[in-house]
Amino acid sequence: MKKRAYIYMAFFFVVVLLAACGGEQEEDVQLKRTAIPEKTIEVVDKNPGKVIVDSSIALNRNPFKSYLALEEVVGEGRVRTALECCDLQVFRIMAIISGIEDSRVRIVSPDGKRYDVGKGDLIGSREGRVYAITPKGLIVDELVKDEKSGKMIRTRVELRLPSAGTKKD
Repeated sequence: MKKRAYIYMAFFFVVVLLAACGGEQEEDVQLKRTAIPEKTIEVVDKNPGKVIVDSSIALNRNPFKSYLALEEVVGEGRVRTALECCDLQVFRIMAIISGIEDSRVRIVSPDGKRYDVGKGDLIGSREGRVYAITPKGLIVDELVKDEKSGKMIRTRVELRLPSAGTKKD
């Protein structure tokens, strides 16, 4: 049995070696490098038939970017969160969660959903950002338009935790 296995393995190696030895070999193969084409721009007349030709566009184009998304969306450039839907006064503070490192505030939005908000989170329709969390409530830094000058001014608004005696529905 061992002898037959050795014969098969020897036959296999001989076939592989003979297959690798066949064929012609090319000598002195040299690769030719092509020069990168310079930018060529044709001057366009006001005739609608002529087009600007720029050969470097293909070299600088991102191959992973979609042709359909060539123009970026004009606007803020970010998606507004669910907490940026309404004015600050419609939010209610349920609880203040204080910890060793950072405190959080649990608030209820007008649609009844609960959110945990920390320092630096965005809240409110006037680009408000949580400035500080105190034992009594939440201080939000937001933009307000000044009626006299018409300029946008940063103001701090405080949302307080409702006292234990009053109940809001």
